[in-house]
Amino acid sequence: MRKLKISFHQLLSKINRSGNAAVYCTISLSSAQKPVKLSTDIWLEKRDWDKKQRKVKSRHPRYIALNLEISAMEQKLYSIYDDLKKTHEFPSLEMIKHVFRNRTGIKKTLLSVFNDLIQNKEQRLGIEYAKGTIKNYISTKNRLKKFLKDVDMSTDIEISKLNEEFYVLI
Repeated sequence: MRKLKISFHQLLSKINRSGNAAVYCTISLSSAQKPVKLSTDIWLEKRDWDKKQRKVKSRHPRYIALNLEISAMEQKLYSIYDDLKKTHEFPSLEMIKHVFRNRTGIKKTLLSVFNDLIQNKEQRLGIEYAKGTIKNYISTKNRLKKFLKDVDMSTDIEISKLNEEFYVLI
């Protein structure tokens, strides 16, 4: 199983007009993929960054707030990775980066939409829906799974890729 690794460092090659260096976050999954760097939007003097602890030193007047910001970024990245693992077998660093930067949300797939629909129906079992209804939804989902496999569309398809080509296959 691939594990997300996150580290923070000061990039001394990126110095602003005030002489402060940027603090970056590097995320990696395996040695096969090139690590991705993300800006934290934190700029510090070289003396305010602790290389070993990988955090802002206590001598900086805003060290608590900045270290909380770094910690929050780390937690958000782990959360994004965990969410992506639910819908993609092997989420890429680029996917994590795009979701983190809010360029795109987690891409919904046809089967994940069906799973959400079934889960919603199961929560209202006996109130609005009978067991037979839920059984029919599950059966339809299984037929859809088989269809996707038969037409060589792997195990699922992103909603955004449902186009005329897909409809012709039906």
